[in-house]
Amino acid sequence: TLSVQPTALFHSIPTSVTMNHQQIRYDLRRNPPYQINFRSKRAGKHITASKRRITFQFGFSSAKAIASGQSEVNCRGEEHEVVLIWSHISGKRELYMDGRPIHMSKGPRGNTKFQFTWGIGPHVLKIVANFKDQAKKL
Repeated sequence: TLSVQPTALFHSIPTSVTMNHQQIRYDLRRNPPYQINFRSKRAGKHITASKRRITFQFGFSSAKAIASGQSEVNCRGEEHEVVLIWSHISGKRELYMDGRPIHMSKGPRGNTKFQFTWGIGPHVLKIVANFKDQAKKL
């Protein structure tokens, strides 16, 4: 099993309306981010259990829509997709955001932990993944 903390994907840096001329996408007090979807699937070409593809879809809610009294689907705003592809055999790890590569690395064989932090403007996102080999429990 691959254990990933989808709620740990968001971290906010305290800011005012703009920071270094970058637009603030959300403020936890006014327009929190929201999760659209999370899925984890086996993706190995020959041995399906050898690779995982984890997908997070999330959005930054619309502060303007919330302020005007709207709710639920009417408050959806800027949406993103983060994909982690992790081969447990080769140790290769690829991280994409909105289809663009943001990190590629190769860990040692048998590596069971992956962690990476990156920014979207003034905001910080962090992914933490742990691989637990179910075969060892048998």
